[in-house]
Amino acid sequence: MSAKIMIAAAMGAVLLTPVASQAAELIGNGGFETGDFTDWTLFGDPVELGQYVAVDTVAPNSGTYGAYFGTQTPGGISQTVSTVAGHTYNISFALQVENVGGGVTPNSFLATFGGATLYTVTNAPEAGYQLFSFTSTATSAATELKFTMTNPPSFFDLDDISVTESAVPEPGVWALMLVGFGLTGATLRRRQACAARA
Repeated sequence: MSAKIMIAAAMGAVLLTPVASQAAELIGNGGFETGDFTDWTLFGDPVELGQYVAVDTVAPNSGTYGAYFGTQTPGGISQTVSTVAGHTYNISFALQVENVGGGVTPNSFLATFGGATLYTVTNAPEAGYQLFSFTSTATSAATELKFTMTNPPSFFDLDDISVTESAVPEPGVWALMLVGFGLTGATLRRRQACAARA
C-alpha cells in the first residue's frame, strides 16, 4: 500500500472520530445553587443541624450559595454517586475556616470517598477558601462522598464540590496512535530495505 493511501486513510479516520467530551459531573448540587441541600443527605444531631448547618448567600466561594457547618458533635453531608469499580475519579471541593468572633478551635474536618480518607484536619486555623483536589479509585458501582465535621466556636464553609471520572483516551485517539505507529514502522522497514539494496 502506498504511503499516500495510508496517509489519506489516517486522515479519514481522524475526521470520523468523535471529539473528546468533557467529563460528566457526577455530583448533584455541588455548589448548593438550589439554595438548600437538595441531592445531599444530612447526618448528625437533628437539633444542631437545624441551628448550625445551612445553605445561604453569606459566604459562597463562587455562585450565589454556599453551605456552612458549625456543630458541636460530628455531623455533615454525604452523597452517593454511580461509579465503576477500578476506575479513577477526580474529587474537589472548596473549604473555608471561618472565624465569627469566638475563635476557631477546637474543630475537625474529614472528607472521604468510598470510606477512603481524602483530607482530614484537626484544629484548623482561620483561613479563606482553599480548593482541594484529589484522585481516588472506586471499589464498587456506588461510592459515597462524605464530609464530617465539628466546629463549635465557628463554622466551616463548603462549596464547589465536584466528582468526575478521570479522562480515558477516546477510541479515536487510540486509532490515531495505532495508525501513527503503523506509518512509523512502514517507514523504518522501507528505509532498511533501501539501505540493504545500496
